[in-house]
Amino acid sequence: MSFPCPRCGAEMTDLTEKSFRSVCRACGQEQVLLLRTIPGPPPPDPKDSEPVVIEIRWHGGRASHEELLAMRRFIAEFRDRPMSELYAAVHDAPSWPLGVHPRSYAHHIQDEARRFGLTVEIHETVA
Repeated sequence: MSFPCPRCGAEMTDLTEKSFRSVCRACGQEQVLLLRTIPGPPPPDPKDSEPVVIEIRWHGGRASHEELLAMRRFIAEFRDRPMSELYAAVHDAPSWPLGVHPRSYAHHIQDEARRFGLTVEIHETVA
């Protein structure tokens, strides 16, 4: 690939693959292409795709009114249900199961739940 000399405008020689150096044929101006390698993202951790069990854990062993309201905002299927129906579903359960998900997605769910004031615990699956 040819390009003009920054000093005189004449054509520079093509870059050589070994030195990445180009010289102006008219004035002798030299240019060197500097390459800087930027490290890519780290490779994904194989554990991120392993399945884990996640659940909402209530602070006092039973769901408080505030946690029920937060759960209503956090879980779409409960948004339009009456509070009494949600209370009946949760009743005396010490936690609410959210299913089995890949570990990376479970951490995402955990972060989102935290924004609503909920505590999500992640547990290893039993083989």
